[in-house]
Amino acid sequence: RDPHTAGPVGSEWAEAFEPYGFTESQEKLLTSCLAVRPEKRPTSARDLAEQLMTVEIGANVGPDGSKLISLKTKPSSVHVPAVVSVRGKVVTDDDGAAKAAAGLLSGEWGSGMSLSVGKSSDLPNVMRNSLGMTFVLVSPTTFEMGAFEDEKGRHDHEMPRHTVKWTKPFFISTHLVVQATYEQVTGKNPSAYTRSKGGGPDHPVESVGWHDAEKFCAKLGKVREEEQNHHRYRLPFEAEWELACRAGTESPYWCGQKLTDKEGAFNGGAKGKTAPVGRRAPNPLGLYDVHGNVAEWCMDWFDEYYYLDSPTVDPHGPKHGLTKVTRGGSYACLPTECRSAARAAHGPDRAGSTIGFRVVLMVNA
Repeated sequence: RDPHTAGPVGSEWAEAFEPYGFTESQEKLLTSCLAVRPEKRPTSARDLAEQLMTVEIGANVGPDGSKLISLKTKPSSVHVPAVVSVRGKVVTDDDGAAKAAAGLLSGEWGSGMSLSVGKSSDLPNVMRNSLGMTFVLVSPTTFEMGAFEDEKGRHDHEMPRHTVKWTKPFFISTHLVVQATYEQVTGKNPSAYTRSKGGGPDHPVESVGWHDAEKFCAKLGKVREEEQNHHRYRLPFEAEWELACRAGTESPYWCGQKLTDKEGAFNGGAKGKTAPVGRRAPNPLGLYDVHGNVAEWCMDWFDEYYYLDSPTVDPHGPKHGLTKVTRGGSYACLPTECRSAARAAHGPDRAGSTIGFRVVLMVNA
């Protein structure tokens, strides 16, 4: 607002924002938050979260050229997760929620938690480690792995489509490992797309081989606070990766039958290089960049016939091989090479600018 004009009176503040796309539902919610009488305000953080998911977002351009940006939100049918304190306990009272919020603001959300539990129901839905990396919980489940016979772009080594039962909970990083984090842990940044070459600290680290990624996981677990909390890291198994990527979907992409630039950075949408992580829509689980940007190293050795007789419970890939599995496709790939079922093979020492990785935070038995 113009600092020389009088402040708004009553509901005038809402009227001043209307030309910028401010909606009636936004006004109603903010008015209730600011109500003098406490019974008119949201009763808790959970109540506020549920109301926020129903708010309509405007997108009109204001007279000064400014514009309200509509944030990507999960469908209203998605359950609002319980607030989790820094100790990982489910919070049900407002006082506890306030303390948890303080932990979030201080960057300590989940960083002091040791993941030694007996069942996944004891685990928080989201974790953040001492380096600020965020992880989401994937609970044990059964899903269909592989491509449909009529799936556009599918390859024989992605078939047959088969049922996999995953019995162990795990946390997987919501974002690809970025250059800043890789350099913080290893002291190196091998990436081709650094700041001087069109990339930057928030771009995924690439030009790392499978062995390099494994060493990063080991060093990450040796960071003082991570070691104190017995946090252990590794690359995801191929089945874990597809389970997390699909997030309950069965279509070629988590977003449906077609991949657009809104969901993935691929050939035609990435302009020939990596993109900053987290700029495109996340899948229903909260994972970013599972389609494109950079392909992702997995733990498994690659075998084009593995699906013909792979274990139906917790498959960990062949015991031996010459190449490792990569998933997700990259900025240089066609959309069909970025499908949820798409898999490729690369030598573990290959360190190309199209391959990076994300990591799994293991749950101790």
